[in-house]
Amino acid sequence: MRKLWLPASILFLAFVACTLTPASPTATPTEPMPALSVVARDLVAEPTLDPLSFTTVDGATLSWQDMGHGEQFLPAWSADYTGIEIVLGAESLFASEGFADGQSWVTVTRNGEEIYRIEAGMGSPIPALQNFFAYEDGWVLETNYCAEDRPFQGNITVDGVLLNEREGYAIAFGAQILAGRLFYFFQKDGVIDAWYDGQIIPLGYDEVPHYHCCSESVLNPYPFREMVGFFGVRTGTWPFVQVGTPAALNP
Repeated sequence: MRKLWLPASILFLAFVACTLTPASPTATPTEPMPALSVVARDLVAEPTLDPLSFTTVDGATLSWQDMGHGEQFLPAWSADYTGIEIVLGAESLFASEGFADGQSWVTVTRNGEEIYRIEAGMGSPIPALQNFFAYEDGWVLETNYCAEDRPFQGNITVDGVLLNEREGYAIAFGAQILAGRLFYFFQKDGVIDAWYDGQIIPLGYDEVPHYHCCSESVLNPYPFREMVGFFGVRTGTWPFVQVGTPAALNP
């Protein structure tokens, strides 16, 4: 995979001329990838919570309302919150959690028949099922594996292929459709970068807070259809970062 080198604390426009389908990495390129902008602004200190507040080194004090804008990209939970249903052609797929004997898992069914199952570890207030959505002619499932010593271990599965295993990710999380293409974060060799439609965006963070609940949930990424806003952590500093189309970041 080719890398897009994006320096921190400046605006960078990345134009890429090809695209790879995540469920089929050898697919023929279809149309150019949308241009992306990455904006990172260092903070003077770690954000404060309840309500979220953070100050950039250039003196701007911001809140959750500044994390991003536009249509949000949120899980389409069923009315009773038992799972997430998507439709692919004439087929109905449903992702849901299961729990027994202190262990949990997530299953995907097609027209009521199980087609995929992934273990999710011990029971936890953190949902094992994080997201499930259609992408092109396939599906994307994001789950969390919870262990007592490591409660946040995100996994991303595309059409039954666990990307963590295929790509050697320690964790993968924050899957969403951004400007029509698949985007997610991943950790490999101790560093968190981002993946966008076949390209690596080398963020180089030690941590990107995610899967937090209660008051700390305001630190999680804020996904929108044309952008995502999030906090990074690198050697004790907290950059506030936005990735998206130039128009979305500069209305």
